[in-house]
Amino acid sequence: LDAAYATPYDCPGYRMPTAAEWEYAARAGTTTPTYYNAEFPTLGCQYNWVLAEIAWFCNNSDGVPWPWGWLTPNAWGFTDTSGNVREWTESLYTNQHGEEPLEEELRRVHRGGSFGQTDNQCRSGDRDKDIWFCQNPDDCRNRGLGFRVVRGVPQ
Repeated sequence: LDAAYATPYDCPGYRMPTAAEWEYAARAGTTTPTYYNAEFPTLGCQYNWVLAEIAWFCNNSDGVPWPWGWLTPNAWGFTDTSGNVREWTESLYTNQHGEEPLEEELRRVHRGGSFGQTDNQCRSGDRDKDIWFCQNPDDCRNRGLGFRVVRGVPQ
């Protein structure tokens, strides 16, 4: 986020979504605790037919990311919000008590799960953070992590 903007919502151009915006779009109006297409108990890496309809995860991905858009979209047309690659958001990770992160903990929230993760990690409500620090960006490549962009609404 450019320091010229007080909040991500002030940005008139393209940006990463906040964690809350990402989850709202991923759920597409649903309230089920696990996935936007149905409620289903998590089974780890065992076959999960509910998740297999909407996500590439450790059971059906063959250990690689897949081209975008091959599986069933949610009610708002978004695909790959569960599984395939985790997605960076604009939001900084805080602990469950909402305390501000320390400077050395300034890590972005990841959402959505990836092709190598279990079904529990692909839940709409799951969140994680960066778990590494890199001095050289070339050393920080992670094929299980990506992002999508949103665009601010012109005032």
